[in-house]
Amino acid sequence: MTLKSNDVSMRDLIPSSRRSDRVMTFALALILVTASVALVIGIGSDDGYAEAGDTFTVANGDGIDIEYMIKADGSTVQVGTSTVRDVAVDPSVVSVNIPGTVQYNGVTYKVVELGSYAFYGCSSLTSITIPDGLTVIGFNTFEGCTSLKSVDIPDSVTSICGSAFYDCSSLKSVDMSESVMSIGASAFRGCTSLESVAIPDSVATIGASAFEECSSLTSVAIPSSVTDLYQEAFRGCKSLKSVEISDGLKYISSSVFVGCTSLESIVMPSSVTKIYDSAFAGCESLESIVIPSGVKEIGNYAFSGCTSLGTVAIPSSVTVIGYGPFDYCTSLTRIDVDSGNANYVSKDGVLFDKEMTTLIQFPASRGGAYAIPSGVTTIGANAFSGCKSLETVTIPDGMTIIGMYAFEDCVSLTSVTIPSTVTSISPSAFNGVCNGNSAAAGATVGHVFDNEYDAECNNGCGYIRDVPGQPGGDDPGVTPGGDDDTPDVPGGDDDTPDAEPEGEGSSNSTLWLAAIIGVIVVIAAILLIVKSRREI
Repeated sequence: MTLKSNDVSMRDLIPSSRRSDRVMTFALALILVTASVALVIGIGSDDGYAEAGDTFTVANGDGIDIEYMIKADGSTVQVGTSTVRDVAVDPSVVSVNIPGTVQYNGVTYKVVELGSYAFYGCSSLTSITIPDGLTVIGFNTFEGCTSLKSVDIPDSVTSICGSAFYDCSSLKSVDMSESVMSIGASAFRGCTSLESVAIPDSVATIGASAFEECSSLTSVAIPSSVTDLYQEAFRGCKSLKSVEISDGLKYISSSVFVGCTSLESIVMPSSVTKIYDSAFAGCESLESIVIPSGVKEIGNYAFSGCTSLGTVAIPSSVTVIGYGPFDYCTSLTRIDVDSGNANYVSKDGVLFDKEMTTLIQFPASRGGAYAIPSGVTTIGANAFSGCKSLETVTIPDGMTIIGMYAFEDCVSLTSVTIPSTVTSISPSAFNGVCNGNSAAAGATVGHVFDNEYDAECNNGCGYIRDVPGQPGGDDPGVTPGGDDDTPDVPGGDDDTPDAEPEGEGSSNSTLWLAAIIGVIVVIAAILLIVKSRREI
């Protein structure tokens, strides 16, 4: 009875085990088929779908291959990848027509930007067609395109980024639309053939060095829309003869027109309140300047080296004047100050603070002898710099400070009488005076240097000796209203492009599919192992 019962049980188990094997085999086959289908779908979807940062190359209507990168919105593209010096075309290309739209894998994208470095160093490029609808010309886009002669910028462009046309030395004309709002730092720097530029009324910002060394530029008009004209914007424009600034600009930045040696006239609006350091330094042809009645500050060396400047009038509004504002102005005969000014005064054409305790600037064209008025206690920094015809200076009792570069390059100076009350003389006070060729090389004065180091700082004035028992020093001196530091001028655009998009070769969806397939394969492997063990 027991054996029969066991025999029945075994027969019942065998079909059950076979059924279980068939179920497991079917499940395993289903899993593998599912994984294969998923993999095929994943690969297919990756080929037909692109994401932000993905790049592709498509030929334009002229058969020229152009590289594009999809932007964050997924529906627009830029030309190039914005990777440093990664050019979007063959560097030997001569002419390029950028299309307004481009198709890739059945999707149409709008071209809205010329990416950074897109045409960097394409020295054979002579012409470029920019489509309407494009809004941004990126950083360094055309830098070094030395054969590019002209550019028409469509109405849709709002921003020309830093160094966009840097060193395009053959570029003669630029036609900017009324939609451009900003011209970036060094945007046209080194465009030595650029003869004229019309800055549209839409522009609010002209970046630092935007037109620096545009040596063929002859005139410029800055519209009232411009609120920020950054430092060195027109530095070294040696052919620039006239500048007209419309009302609205509030400051003239540091060195903005420095080295514009042909500049003859400039019209500054009443809206200007600050003229920063070296703003017009080295403008050798500038014969006259009208400082607007609203100006409050005149920076260090603001008009230094304006060798044709004859007279200057300081309005009553000025409250701060830096050191050496008119030094080396070798044609300057006098500096006048409005009688209503509460901070400064002119006596016999010489600029002093209101209390007449500090001599700020002596007109550099005047020569012969000069006696500093009694009551003056400080000779400010650069006060007599570049007075090449000045022969003798009498310093009154009570003088205590002679500032830095006070008598620099006064090469005709033969006599300086310095009283015992002087307690501080800058090491550079007589720089360029005792240079072996000047009249002062054998001069003897009362008290100047207290050590050999100070003498060396003054070009080896070994003939000028210290009076025993008198203190020396190296205090640079103080010019009331001046500031030894550079004024806080708003900075220009940085030339460095924004962070470069990296772009990935595969989409996130593909990565997820790969992970899922991996899990499925692991499960299938486990089932195979279990099946094998059961068969054993």
